[in-house]
Amino acid sequence: MLKNPLQETAEDRRMAAREGQLDKKTFAQEQVAFTAPVSSDPRVGIIGGGMAGLACALSLDKRGVKSTVFDTGNHGLERRMGTRMIGPQPLIFNHAAQFFTVNDSRFRELVDGWLERGLVRPWEGVIGELEVGGQFTPFPSSPPKYIGVSGMRPLADSLLAQTSMFSIVRPCWISNLELFNGMWHLSENVKLRGQFDVVVIAHKGKCANRLLGSSGLPQIARQMKRLELSSIWALLAAFEDPLPLGSASTFEGAFVKGVDSVSWMANSSAKLLNSQSDAPHCWTFFSTAAYGKRNKVPQENIPTATTEKVKTGMLEGVEAALS
Repeated sequence: MLKNPLQETAEDRRMAAREGQLDKKTFAQEQVAFTAPVSSDPRVGIIGGGMAGLACALSLDKRGVKSTVFDTGNHGLERRMGTRMIGPQPLIFNHAAQFFTVNDSRFRELVDGWLERGLVRPWEGVIGELEVGGQFTPFPSSPPKYIGVSGMRPLADSLLAQTSMFSIVRPCWISNLELFNGMWHLSENVKLRGQFDVVVIAHKGKCANRLLGSSGLPQIARQMKRLELSSIWALLAAFEDPLPLGSASTFEGAFVKGVDSVSWMANSSAKLLNSQSDAPHCWTFFSTAAYGKRNKVPQENIPTATTEKVKTGMLEGVEAALS
């Protein structure tokens, strides 16, 4: 969250000193400075309409603070909790977040509300670790692992339904963040999208780095560049026949060990639909970070050759894990 940097100077200095990152200039000298305190009725801009951004907007709403959420999604919010349904069968896949657990009382309150409204349920299927060659070890059932009853995406929509205090602007790709006349100006290319007292960046690290580069906050920008980002491929596959799971035939989700190209696999049909045996068997596979790094391409323009190479490599990895 970006607010008056002078209010953060002392803590920032202590953090930097602990990490040995403090150089000759102090945060106060390098950061932009406001001439007036933040308004008692601030305008808040939130960049990113994922679960973090929406939860932030909802928290502000409970305190009577309005906000504007900017998101890049064309079809909906929260792509990292996305669910896809393809065709009339339907073929259904959770292609991003596979489940979530609860270890925070504030999040517990939110999840309890989802449970009461039938939006989520515990994932009762067997989840565990799959060693190359088909050796499966189940995990304990505690703590509970939750999934969206109709997929993950409706959870974001439920947050929107809980308030009228924030607005959504999408699809919108905020490309520039800069200070002018004591306000943060957000722009999409050259189009001004709003002026705000406070800005929250609830976006992936690469986009946060890009925005901070023009913000006048070089120390924070340098700290952000220390983040290590991983590229992960997701393969959605439907099979006419059940996969040959062997002795591990009961599992619905598994973290894969000992396979270069695959780190996770989940039976989306069993997980979400409890499908009958004559229906297509839908599976979601995630690559390892190392495999994703070796086959990294711009997600906006994936070459067909790379797609075929990754599909073949990941399916071979699945075969190795199961046989």
